[in-house]
Order: sequence, then structure tokens, then C-alpha cells
Amino acid sequence: MNRLSQAWLQAASDDLDVIEQILSQPHLTHLVAFHSQQAIEKAFKALMEENGENVPKIHSLNKLFDLNKSELVCDDTDLFHTLDELLSNRAIPEISA
Repeated sequence: MNRLSQAWLQAASDDLDVIEQILSQPHLTHLVAFHSQQAIEKAFKALMEENGENVPKIHSLNKLFDLNKSELVCDDTDLFHTLDELLSNRAIPEISA
């Protein structure tokens, strides 16, 4: 495996480590979806890098899955859609006066 692919996978693994840490802290569990999306995105990009493909500067799991579908088997991509939607609709918390 090439060095850049390994770096992408290490970054994905780091996101999974963060998830493990924040699951035990109720005030941080809302960040699980973000780090889940990040881990999947980085894994898809690692696969593309390893296959010698250009890694696009996009974050959509649906688009990244489409670019990798010849290498992957997934019967249900609803999670990709859900995480994409959560990432794109991340709201800035409102502060009440």
C-alpha cells in the first residue's frame, strides 16, 4: 500500500478512535455522525489513491461511493445519504439572549 493511501486510512482510523472516546461523554455524542462521515470519506479516498485515481476535493459520500462502486459492494447506501445531509445541514447553535 502506498504512503498516501496509508495516511488516508490512518486519518480514518483516528476518526473512529474519536468516536470511541466521545461515545462515553453524553455532551459530545452529537459529533458521532460528523466523525462517521469523515471516516467513511477518508476510507473511500484511500481506495481511490491506492488505485491510482485522482482524489477529488469533495465530501459527498454518495459521489465518492459512485466513483468507487466498481471496487465496493453495498446494498444499502441510505447511510451515505443521511450522513451527507447531516453534514450539509449542520446548523450553528443558536444562542438565546
